Amino acid sequence: FIVGDLFDQPKIGNKKCTANYMIETINKIFQCGKPVIILEGNHDQAPDYSALQLLKGPIICNQPLVMEFTDYVGLIVPWMRNDSDYKNSVIEHLESFNEVVGGNKPRYLFGHINLAGANMSGNITVNPQSYFCFEEADFKNLDITAGFLGHLHERQTKGRFTDIGAMAQLNFGEEGNPPGVMIYNTSTNEAQYFAWPETPGYVTIDEFDSVEK
Repeated sequence: FIVGDLFDQPKIGNKKCTANYMIETINKIFQCGKPVIILEGNHDQAPDYSALQLLKGPIICNQPLVMEFTDYVGLIVPWMRNDSDYKNSVIEHLESFNEVVGGNKPRYLFGHINLAGANMSGNITVNPQSYFCFEEADFKNLDITAGFLGHLHERQTKGRFTDIGAMAQLNFGEEGNPPGVMIYNTSTNEAQYFAWPETPGYVTIDEFDSVEK
C-alpha cells in the first residue's frame, strides 16, 4: 500500500523525467507478483485530473471502498476533495460494505486523512475542524484492528492509528523524521520500520558552536 501523496504536486510539467523514473520503479514492483495499491492523496490531485493517471499497473483508489484479501479486510479511504458531507459519506459507505465482506477476518484501515489531535510539523496538532478530519471514534462500528495513514509527514501512533510518515523530507520542519517504509505483520500485529538508505535529509548546523569548539 502507498497511502497517498506519491507525487508532491499533480502538475508534473518539467519533472517528467523524475515521474518516468518513478513509474518505471513502481512497475518493477508490480511485476514481482504482489499487488500495488495506491490511495489518491491531496497532493496527487488537480481539479480536473490526478497525477496517478500516469501510472500503469497499480490499483488506484480514488473512492472509499472495502477490499478483501487472503487473511484480512482493507478499508480504503483516499482523500476526497470538495465533499462538504465527507464524514458521513465515507463512514456510511464503509459500514454498509463492511457488514457483508470478509466474514470474521480482521479489519485494517488504510487512509489519506487528517486525524484529530495528531502532530503536524512544528508541534502543531490537527484541529478537529480541519477538512477531511476524522477522530478514532468515527470508526467505532468498523471493528478495526489497526489503521495506517498518510497525509501527515511525522511518523506517529495515536490509539490504533499510525501515520506512517513521508517518503522524503520536504523542509527543515521534518528534520529528524526518518523517511522509509513500514512492514506490518498481520499474524502478530507488529510493525517494523525500514529507513531508506542514503536518503537526503535536512540538517541544522550551528556555526557558532563550531567556532567555539
